[in-house]
Parts: sequence; C-alpha cells; structure tokens
Amino acid sequence: MATGPAPAAPGRGDAALVVAAVSVAEVGFTHLYLGVHWFSEVLGGRLLRAALVTPSIAAYQRWITDARR
Repeated sequence: MATGPAPAAPGRGDAALVVAAVSVAEVGFTHLYLGVHWFSEVLGGRLLRAALVTPSIAAYQRWITDARR
C-alpha cells in the first residue's frame, strides 16, 4: 500500500493558494513603492523564483502520482 500526503479538505487548498499569491504580490509591490528595489530586480527575482518553483512542483506531482500507483 502506497502512502502519501492525506488529501486536503475541499476548498481549503484554494484559499491558501490565493492568500499566498496575494502575499507574494504585495511584497513585490511594497518593494517598488518604498524604493527598496528597482523594477528589474523585482522582475528578475520573480523569474528566478518561477524557474526554481516550476520544476519543483512538477517533480512533486510526479512523485505523488507514482506513490499512489
């Protein structure tokens, strides 16, 4: 029997994803508004983060799929 993470309660994951996305967006806008970073630095950070997170999510989903077989 394969073990994996327990399924989340319906709707709770969606709310957490929205809260996380809004929080990340607010940090970027705050850095721009306060003049702490240039736009290019914020954009570069977002692109780097996407380049690191996207393959991680894909690998995790593949791992979960294989574990449930």
